[in-house]
Amino acid sequence: MKELVRVGTNYIPVMDVEQSIEWYVGKLGAELSYQDHDKAIINFANQSLFWSNQRKTKALIL
Repeated sequence: MKELVRVGTNYIPVMDVEQSIEWYVGKLGAELSYQDHDKAIINFANQSLFWSNQRKTKALIL
């Protein structure tokens, strides 16, 4: 049986992409991989986090 080694990317809707980047990069040392006006990808703790502006994306709320 194969085991899960890594989850490649997590999708996280955020209210403010720029503010999220500033906090994760500035406070936690994450690495910004991609950014445009309403989305970004950062690398942090061996994970890729994909953020999209929640105002333009329908978020799943559980």
